[in-house]
Amino acid sequence: MAQQENKPIVVYFGAIWCQKFAKFQTDILGNPNTNKILKEDYILVAMDLDIDRDIARNYNVSYPPYVLLFDKNWTVLKRVDGDTDADTFLNMTTQVNNRIKAEWSIHADIHLIFSLIA
Repeated sequence: MAQQENKPIVVYFGAIWCQKFAKFQTDILGNPNTNKILKEDYILVAMDLDIDRDIARNYNVSYPPYVLLFDKNWTVLKRVDGDTDADTFLNMTTQVNNRIKAEWSIHADIHLIFSLIA
């Protein structure tokens, strides 16, 4: 899906018992600015730390809230303690998104050049 949509992926780990995760849901996911960039520019995946333990362990996630940003090939680009404020989170997701768009643009330009000379 990420490769088809050409979007990076945000995976966030939470747990219903975690007060900081409830704050993350309200302050980060519920913030109109962060919500907009996540919905428009990312594929958003929610993980329950109690259910998805093996996945969490694979990425060394041991506490919620925790966020991993991946490129479309599932390479980790950024690891973020989810106990952050909306402005910091928005800045980080914007920077990662801009970096990925720049990389994809360069790849598209190279592909176009090779198609023109072939």
